Formats: sequence, C-alpha cells, structure tokens
Amino acid sequence: MIPFQVVDQAATAEPSAIQYALENFGIPILVAILTTIVLEFFAKPRLEARKQRLIRDRQQLDEVIFAFQALSLSAGSLLPEDSLRDADADAYQKTRIQSVIDASEALLTATSRLAPNYSARHGEHITFTTRFIAMIRGRAGLVMGNERFRGSDDLITMANDLDKFDVYFRANTSMRDSQEPLVKRLVWPLIFRRETRQLAIDTLARYGMPAGSPVNS
Repeated sequence: MIPFQVVDQAATAEPSAIQYALENFGIPILVAILTTIVLEFFAKPRLEARKQRLIRDRQQLDEVIFAFQALSLSAGSLLPEDSLRDADADAYQKTRIQSVIDASEALLTATSRLAPNYSARHGEHITFTTRFIAMIRGRAGLVMGNERFRGSDDLITMANDLDKFDVYFRANTSMRDSQEPLVKRLVWPLIFRRETRQLAIDTLARYGMPAGSPVNS
C-alpha cells in the first residue's frame, strides 16, 4: 500500500511556485510577445500600406471634385457677349476665359491622376466627363482667339451643362466617400447613377459628340 500512497500524494501535490508563475504569467507574456512581433513585422506594414493607399485614392477623388468646383466658378463669372462693350469689359472677359482654360486643364490633370484600379472600374463615366471637359477647353481656346471674344455665349451655355457631369461623376464616387452618411452612400448612387449617365450622354450628343464606347487604358 505504501507505493500507491506515494503516487497518490505526488499526483495531488501543489504545483511549485516556478510552475505556477510559468503557467499563469510566462506563457501569456510569451504569446503576447510573439503576437506583437507578428503584427509589427508582417501585418502592420500591409495595413499601413493599405491605409496610405486609401488615403491617397480619396485625396485624388477630392482633387477632381474640387477641380469641378473651380471650373464652375470660373465659367460662372463669364460675361455674355452683349455686355462686352468697352475695353474694361474685354480685359475682364479675357482673364475669365483664361481662368476657364486653366481650370479645365487642371480638371483633366486631376482626372488623369486617379488610381488605375478606380479608372479601370469606372472607365465609362470618366470618359464621358473628360470628353466634355475637353470640349469646354477647346471652345474656350477658340473664343479667346475670336474678335471681341465672339462665341462667349456658346461657352456659357456649355458651362451651364457642367453640373450634369459633376453630379454624374459624384454619383459614381460617393460609395467611396467616407464623409457621407452610410444611407446616402448606399442609396444615392443607386437612384441617380443611371439617370445622370443618360444626362451625360444626352449632353454630349447635343454638342455633336456621341458617347461611343469608353476607352480602356
């Protein structure tokens, strides 16, 4: 009976202080250290790179939206042709047309800097938008070279249609806009995407430029 009693006592013996510390403190600490190492050297760089990419993509989209606003403001300050009656009005109109030219080029540049993956997914509305902006840029250049800026009224009419492409563009980008309420990000594009697409196509056709097929780059 004595050997069996010794075995029973050993099996029921209290763990030593070292064993207790190792089980309750050492192993959790070791797991935490290994987890930290894995996160720091493997997961964190990938998460940080993704974060920076998302921030850069959002900033590029914001640049396009801000460029739309700048072009709208510049075009909205143009004078109608019947107001160009003296040298002062002509000088003012010249600066405003140049502003439209500069703003158009800035918008085209901002659009060209959109992320490649985004451009591939949204080639159609980007193509429609850049076609119309290029038309405004070309018309502004022609008006600038005309005597007494003949054609200013046509340029103003084109500029008044700019909002159709602004809304059309934002209807396709709002899903990525983290500043908008969730409901608006989910519902607004579904409601307006098709409608604004047709408005863009109709506007291009009205100026003699069929929408055609989007150019994939």
